[in-house]
Amino acid sequence: MLGVMINFCVYYPPAGETLAGEGGLEGLIGVFADNHLKMADADSMEKTQLNVALGYLSILLGYLCLHEPIKERFVRVHPKKSLQPLLDSVNEFIALHIKAAGVNGEGGKGGVRLRG
Repeated sequence: MLGVMINFCVYYPPAGETLAGEGGLEGLIGVFADNHLKMADADSMEKTQLNVALGYLSILLGYLCLHEPIKERFVRVHPKKSLQPLLDSVNEFIALHIKAAGVNGEGGKGGVRLRG
């Protein structure tokens, strides 16, 4: 579901504004805020699967935050009052995929580092 939502945000930007309406954004931010610090502590398959979902949630929130009003709401709602936890989470998710691509023989060289 998160992948579909990401695609809508990427290819149809007004979809992001719809996702942000009626308290939905606050709920997504809350799930992210409650769980993003746990991403580095995956010690089981179940926790690893949760991390993948949280990684995709980070990507979705990142796309949503490309819209200034949504970015401002994220900062206002997130307990750290900053976009940095989201950027850190997105970077961690990218690094995980680069590492996985290298393990699977798909290259994985290079990289991207996001800054606020």
